[in-house]
Amino acid sequence: MVDRGLRLSYALGLTVPRAIFIDQIESLTNVVEALRTHPRVALDTEVNAMYTYRPRVCLVQLAVADPEAPSQEVFVIDTLVLDTLAPLAPLLGNDPACTPIIHDVAYDSRMLLAGGQALLRATDTALHARYLGLATTGLGGLLQERFNVTLDKELQRADWGKRPLTDAQIEYVTSDVAFLGPLAAQLEREAIAKGVHEEILVETDWALASARATDPDAPPEYAEQKGLREMTPDGRAVWRALWLLREREAEKRDLPPGKVVSSQSLLAIARARPRDLHTFRRMTGTALEDDVAQAFVDAIAQGEQEGDVPEEDRRHFVITRSPSGEIARRRAREECLAQWRAMEAEARGVNMQVVLPGHVLSEIAKVGPTTAQTLAEIPGFGDVRVRRYADAILAVLAAARA
Repeated sequence: MVDRGLRLSYALGLTVPRAIFIDQIESLTNVVEALRTHPRVALDTEVNAMYTYRPRVCLVQLAVADPEAPSQEVFVIDTLVLDTLAPLAPLLGNDPACTPIIHDVAYDSRMLLAGGQALLRATDTALHARYLGLATTGLGGLLQERFNVTLDKELQRADWGKRPLTDAQIEYVTSDVAFLGPLAAQLEREAIAKGVHEEILVETDWALASARATDPDAPPEYAEQKGLREMTPDGRAVWRALWLLREREAEKRDLPPGKVVSSQSLLAIARARPRDLHTFRRMTGTALEDDVAQAFVDAIAQGEQEGDVPEEDRRHFVITRSPSGEIARRRAREECLAQWRAMEAEARGVNMQVVLPGHVLSEIAKVGPTTAQTLAEIPGFGDVRVRRYADAILAVLAAARA
């Protein structure tokens, strides 16, 4: 445990909290045991996604979330030197007596899960801001507006895997966490006053569950590229061969795949199928070594020889036709629901996402439920909307059917 004791001045005379660095499991365990005695803990992560093949959580910041004042000290966990994040578990919603406060649970949840820890419960200040219909929903903007604290936006793109951290980086990672307590308290009071707090809780639970969910029927990663369904079988095979080669090169260089060859360039290559290095380089603009560039050109011939993607993957490229008239019926349901949502949001004076989030509206239009029970089973709909809107939505869907 290292106390950097950094104190830089904010506007209005505020100071940056003391940064206490944690780089040992025993110290982290002790800190977590102390923090979990508080009802709320501010939490944030810093990730090196823009710089490495597999993004990794490089820092985790923790602080007591005081609803009335910014935290005076922030624990900065250097996760790069730790073998596990398991000691964090009590602060990730596993302890019902302690709730983490996070800005954008969807992102942090995915990053923590990649590190082996699931975020089960949280208060999301970003979601509060969106559901309140605030003009500013980013953490930097909210801190500037409400506390006159300015975060350096350039540091959002910093390489958090590099050591040592600069003083500016330390100020950045401590400042945002320090104000999550009072920020969450303000936004929750406003959400309750506006009558949208229950919907926020439902959406937070849905976002956390979605981040943890796995789909056994999901297509392989290469098959998620838009436009592949319209390509010929051998064109898809060429794309797959190029994609797999790029993955191998990216892993070898520990770079994001897009920094080896962009997906846009790779798709253009798969369609044009250049036969020489000069054309390949002209189309991609890369400075790859000759042998690597030649490997990409050779991968084109490999894909053509294979003629199609593996048999077990081909089902993901089948263009299925909906039953006669179903597309029109679904579109009618979507349009009717969208019109009703807009009117209801205006009547309540709330953001349209409060009434029906986009993902919920789409799923209702797809399923076309006819009972309150089937409505309640739509992921993210929630009991609060069953009480408020079940009859109205079922009437809208009946009108769309007619």
